[in-house]
Amino acid sequence: MANPQLDTIIRAYLQAADAKKAAETKYNQLRDELMAVLDSEGLQKYKGAFAAISICERKMYSFPAEIIRSQELLKAEEKAAIKTGTATIAGVTRYPRVTVTE
Repeated sequence: MANPQLDTIIRAYLQAADAKKAAETKYNQLRDELMAVLDSEGLQKYKGAFAAISICERKMYSFPAEIIRSQELLKAEEKAAIKTGTATIAGVTRYPRVTVTE
C-alpha cells in the first residue's frame, strides 16, 4: 500500500541526489579550472579579496608485492574473524536504498 507522505519524501530525496551529483560535477570542473589557472601563473598560494588558497598535495603510493600479499592476507584474516564471530561490530551505518520502480 502506497504512503503518499513517504512517496513525497522519496521523490524529494531523489531530486536532491540528482542536484548533489550536478553540484559535484560543477565543483570538480571549477576545481580543475582553478588549479589550471594557478598552475599557469606558477602560484602555490594566492590571497584574493575574500579568500586565500594554498595548493595542497596528497601522495599516493604503489607498494611492493610482499606488502600487497600481506594486505591480502590481512583482509582474509579480517573476513575469517567476522565469520567466526571473533570480530565485534564497532558501529552500524544506516541509510535508505531507493530503487525507482516507475
